[in-house]
Amino acid sequence: GWSPADVGAAAPLAASLGDTAARGAERDSLGDATVAALNRLGPPRVIIVGGTAALTTRIETELAGVVAGVRTRRLGGSDRVDTAARGAELADIPAGRPAVIASGWSSSDIGIAAPLAAALEGSVLFAERDALGERAAAALERLSPSEIILVGAGAISEATEARIARQRPGAALVRISGADRIESAAVAALFAVEFSAEQQRFEDAVATIAPGGADCGAAPQLDVSGVRVVGPPADLNDPTAPVTVAEVVRIDGGCALVDYIALDGRAAADVRGVLADEPTVFAVGEPLRGFEPLHEEGAHAGYGPGSGSHYDDGAGEQWHLPQDYMQDLWDGWDSANPVTVAVIDTGVDATHPDLAGRIARNSPGGCHESDNDGHGTHVAGIIAAERNSGDVAGVAPEAGILPLGGAVTGTTCPISGAALATRDALNLGAKVINMSFGRSFAATPAHDRCGSDDGGAREPDLEMIADDLEAAVGTLTSMVDNKCDAFRQMLEIAEEFNVVAVAAAGNCGVDCNAWQLDTSSSPSRWVEKTNVVNAYQLPAAYDSVIAVAAIDINGERAEFSSARSDVFIAAPGESILSTVPNSGTEYYAGTSMAAPFVAGVVAHMLNRHPDATARDVRDALRDTARRGESGRDDEYGYGIVQPSAAIGRLGEILAAREVTPSVNVSPTGLDITAGSSDSYTVELGLDAQPAGTVRIDISVPPASGISVEPSSLEFTQANWQKFQTVNVAAAEGASGRDQPLVVSHTASGGGYDGAAIADVNVNAREDTPAPSLGTLDVHPPGLPGISPPIPLQPTLSPE
Repeated sequence: GWSPADVGAAAPLAASLGDTAARGAERDSLGDATVAALNRLGPPRVIIVGGTAALTTRIETELAGVVAGVRTRRLGGSDRVDTAARGAELADIPAGRPAVIASGWSSSDIGIAAPLAAALEGSVLFAERDALGERAAAALERLSPSEIILVGAGAISEATEARIARQRPGAALVRISGADRIESAAVAALFAVEFSAEQQRFEDAVATIAPGGADCGAAPQLDVSGVRVVGPPADLNDPTAPVTVAEVVRIDGGCALVDYIALDGRAAADVRGVLADEPTVFAVGEPLRGFEPLHEEGAHAGYGPGSGSHYDDGAGEQWHLPQDYMQDLWDGWDSANPVTVAVIDTGVDATHPDLAGRIARNSPGGCHESDNDGHGTHVAGIIAAERNSGDVAGVAPEAGILPLGGAVTGTTCPISGAALATRDALNLGAKVINMSFGRSFAATPAHDRCGSDDGGAREPDLEMIADDLEAAVGTLTSMVDNKCDAFRQMLEIAEEFNVVAVAAAGNCGVDCNAWQLDTSSSPSRWVEKTNVVNAYQLPAAYDSVIAVAAIDINGERAEFSSARSDVFIAAPGESILSTVPNSGTEYYAGTSMAAPFVAGVVAHMLNRHPDATARDVRDALRDTARRGESGRDDEYGYGIVQPSAAIGRLGEILAAREVTPSVNVSPTGLDITAGSSDSYTVELGLDAQPAGTVRIDISVPPASGISVEPSSLEFTQANWQKFQTVNVAAAEGASGRDQPLVVSHTASGGGYDGAAIADVNVNAREDTPAPSLGTLDVHPPGLPGISPPIPLQPTLSPE
């Protein structure tokens, strides 16, 4: 209770674990108030936050005497930064939730950050002024927050902020700081309210979307005074042209929608203000423009390991598809679970003999099914070219292709924007989106100038904090919830529906043409510069996207492949033979070719496991990627994709989650004689073999006179049995005899860390009349398969 850093780490941890309390202690003693609380709560587990310098080992000894059989775990790192990171790793916080970072050496900032993190259902991390710390950096990587909030004006340096921005380039990054700690706390409190309300509004709206089940053409039109809905301009994809429209993302009528609003001399921020109270609107910004197929700078390469006939078996020309490896994938496809991959590109030649049978039935047709450039057709072939007697094969030959043009240069369709193409992918039922295109920036882009122009980097508006806190919070939330970035918002809507987005990481490993902002002109304009290495790339840098680097036939990073912190995984991308228009085949190279390889693998994963979430897919790819001794790096991300292993790991993830608890009571009835003790057995089990080891710990109310033997059970994959038995006894005169006796049990391991399996309540009152002597009530929070109550059939003696 006297260590602000430990209190700050404990509060959001307790909030994240659900039905959990946070209590304070003195250095050598729990204190009377905490002892009384522990006696009342009877917790099965106690987490001690802080090292022995803050709470000595006497605390653990005292705990054992206060709560019989309690399990304790000490959460203490090498310092306060390390301790907070360990707490964030232990917390039951889904990836993608906000992360709040404060200085571990500023008690006021810690006091602001901890409740803010708890209110946002996110995590709290501590940093030094000029360093993030290895464990905090690792925790940040694992948590993958979509928003990062820095607390304090100068306690975390600009260099540390830049380090965080480089590590999580797709996350919105803002700093909460007022003129003093009082104002900072006020801003944080207002921000928590505003952000939480907006997040809930977003989640509620997304829940109304029905992909494929709504007539999106008949969705209600935007009808607000002061705005004019128009079609996308012909120069929409030209970053050098004056901006004439704002791009608006809406959710209405069961559909995700994208509208273009005429600026009519206004800035996008002005239109955002006009639409601020429109309940269907979730993003208003300048269209992100300048997307190109990533086949420049050596990506279009007509070379390969041979020439002549083309193979479907990987024996020569298609080196990335070795037959003995791919055959198992191809044979394992379940035709009962179709998977459609949206290819947002230059279009797809639907007449190609290897693609004609793979085009999705609900394809928009027309210009989307033609391709004068060839790039989109090549990408589609890598994913799903048919296996037949000639030409080439795809990674997932049974997958469907949804061709979507209009987002990139070279398309045969009128330019309509990447956000609009993403909308179509979602509404037309795609489960995977492949984006082998990008726009390269010499610096982090301004995201349509939600912040001020500062040479291409976004300047947080909150630093101009002002006296009007309400206005400051309004500006801050508009940045954090992506109101400025329609494309990113559409991708996050797609992710909510477990649509997996895959993108090329970029071909800037040597150099490439990257856009820079020329602030000397008025207004500022984007101009093209050359010789930029590892340029910032969108959409690859978005947090909801799997960014794919390219490797060559030797398994080494292709020279052209960008090396950046947002690279997630690597795949074959050099000298890849695939389909091109007019029934041809050709070798291309680039991260444009690596991304569809991964998209094809993801199609296999979702075919075998259609209930997997987008996060499950990312986790399985990450866990199985083949990496070097250095672990994750900027060249390969987590490593080279391993298709079969990824499918298997995804199954393990789902199997661990789907194990359902089972509870039996034996004997079927209870012989109860007034004034005597009672005993009975309870069988606890899992209805499926766990992926690892699941340990079930059983506890009873303190001072109830009830005993449980044994107090823990282990269910293992190697030594599998469905049920194990514990004996529950109530002593004569036990306080629990005239009330429901509660036997609670929690499980850890195999995907159940800290999750409640079930509570067993047995009514064992002496005066319970026959035939309803007792009832077994089972309460499995969030888990299916058990319907309480289960009547116990009594066996009564004549007495």
